[in-house]
Amino acid sequence: MIGGIDIPSLVKRLCEYPQEVEWFQLKSNHVQPEKLGETISAIANVAALMERPNGYVIWGISDCDHKIIGTRFNPDTKKVQKDHLYHWLSNRLKPSAEFRFYKDRVDGKPIVVLSIAATVHWPIRFNNEAYIRVGSHTRRLNDFPDKEKLLWRKLDQRIFEQEIAVEWWQMRMF
Repeated sequence: MIGGIDIPSLVKRLCEYPQEVEWFQLKSNHVQPEKLGETISAIANVAALMERPNGYVIWGISDCDHKIIGTRFNPDTKKVQKDHLYHWLSNRLKPSAEFRFYKDRVDGKPIVVLSIAATVHWPIRFNNEAYIRVGSHTRRLNDFPDKEKLLWRKLDQRIFEQEIAVEWWQMRMF
């Protein structure tokens, strides 16, 4: 377990799906920072829409058959315009998105898991644009007004005094 996540168990469970779904994406090695920023926005938003606490991007998985193949991607050393990938992404995601990279080995092969928390108050935007996943595709949220309306409705249902403040108070009690 790393950071409270059983990475091997999570990876194997997601590999059992016949195809990617809205709240997770499987990759081998390829990392395009712009596309990754859009994907983080999309997964944070769709996780909230589907009432999931997190969504994931996992590197080291064959896209066609979901076999564990390992990856050469290392988020700790990846740079974008002389900036570390995490910092570069964080500066372009608004409001601040909660995401974290985990590195582990599954069946002896290196795997990277990006855990993305569901958005809480409003849609996460990357470079001032909100995204959503539709099937296995990342699309602009405003191209899907019904999904955008439903997402806002779900986000508006959260009542600070009954959820966030209570969680904060309970954490302080222990």
